[in-house]
Amino acid sequence: MSLDERIRLIPHITSDNAAINLAIDSALLEKMQEKINGGESVKPILRTYQFRKPAVILGCHQKIEGRFDKDLAAKSKIDLTRRDSGGGHMYFGTEDFHFSFIAPSDYFGNKNLIERYQFVNGMIATALKDAGYNAELGRTSIRLDNPEGKIIAGTARRENGKVSLQQGGILIEDYDEKIFKLLMAREYEVRLWQDKVSALRRFNPNLFLDKLTRRRLYKKDLNYDELQRAQHLAKTKYANPAFISSVIRQVGICLVAEYSKDDVESDMPRQIEGAAA
Repeated sequence: MSLDERIRLIPHITSDNAAINLAIDSALLEKMQEKINGGESVKPILRTYQFRKPAVILGCHQKIEGRFDKDLAAKSKIDLTRRDSGGGHMYFGTEDFHFSFIAPSDYFGNKNLIERYQFVNGMIATALKDAGYNAELGRTSIRLDNPEGKIIAGTARRENGKVSLQQGGILIEDYDEKIFKLLMAREYEVRLWQDKVSALRRFNPNLFLDKLTRRRLYKKDLNYDELQRAQHLAKTKYANPAFISSVIRQVGICLVAEYSKDDVESDMPRQIEGAAA
């Protein structure tokens, strides 16, 4: 059985902003939950996307204060939103690549949490390998097996009753001083990031993007109900300042936290430990 017979593959899109994409994930999750509750059979959903506008995305438990330079964001026309899955905040440019996997929780059988992360990440790692990269799995991340073994993608999960959502991002462009300032990064976060995180621009990103975004497997777009619900959620939730500013927990930069989950180094500052959900 081919992949598109086992999984609903939604065509790759480049949308205006991050909020609508987070809303699409939420709408698909809600619709899947409703179908399962009604006794319908459903397929897992895999979708990929990019943004036309750069954005900072906060983790679901992360506060804004001390983690986002609003003045710099306004000058640079950078959006801000919050996802429903865990972890810390990240900046994403227009080249960076995102993926989401929405599935019935029983689709994963007896797999534990880490095995569920790796099952989804394994599909993306396989696409990276098919494109010529020597990708490998961390506990919740994807790495390139270069001499440094740096993280290339981080993921976060959300369980909602009978349905799960896993969201991930692959950096095409690396962070510079301006981005670290935008994220109000601590000195140790910058140091760990530069030491442990990579970006595909250091290699050849077009190999991967061409492979994954131009495949003819992608057949089924969003239907009318899904799109209407997503547009409503984008307006009332993901682009709503009250929702974005509603959390008070301190969390570090996401891929630095991903590194702590992969390696759990004893010399890592305590603030990072357990930061990503």
